[in-house]
Amino acid sequence: KNKISFNKSDYFPCYGMESGDDFLEDNGIVSGVDLVEQIITIFQNYGIKGTKVLAASLRNTRQLREVALAGTDIATIPMNVFEEVLLHYKTREGMKKFIEDVVPEYSGIFEGK
Repeated sequence: KNKISFNKSDYFPCYGMESGDDFLEDNGIVSGVDLVEQIITIFQNYGIKGTKVLAASLRNTRQLREVALAGTDIATIPMNVFEEVLLHYKTREGMKKFIEDVVPEYSGIFEGK
């Protein structure tokens, strides 16, 4: 068997690897994001309540977006990924617009008054 090695920075999309013969077979699970999606589907199908799905050790903003879209309840996110989310130009754009739209009665909160 070919042994496939992975680095912490490696990313495999939710639909699996595309490298032909090096496809990683893991009993129908093609990525961590896929596993999270399958768990959420199973919980929904069987009405399992009171249990939260944790997406652990996300490595980048793409994985964060994918598990959020899948419906995960909780995620562990390294600080560098969290910073990327906060510093994204769309986040800054949204915050700027939010602050511009604040009603006058609350403007002192954002001005430190």
